[in-house]
Amino acid sequence: MTREYDDSFFAEHTVLLAYVTAGSGSFRYGIRDVFRDDAALCLNVVQTNHPEAGTDDMAGWFMIAEVLDSDIANITEFDAILAED
Repeated sequence: MTREYDDSFFAEHTVLLAYVTAGSGSFRYGIRDVFRDDAALCLNVVQTNHPEAGTDDMAGWFMIAEVLDSDIANITEFDAILAED
């Protein structure tokens, strides 16, 4: 929960956010993994459900990833990919 993000958490961690837009409010998303490739860090986001029918509204979701500062040392690029299952 975000209420646990206090000064002691941020002493060793960073929070990464990615915003996903969806064509239906029925779709849900999650982070499959976070990976590093040289100086780039990427969130791999996937749809976690596949309803037979969806609503006609659009929705947006924030994906939140917690990473250790030591794991992202020297990172100069950040990206998020909406991947297929």
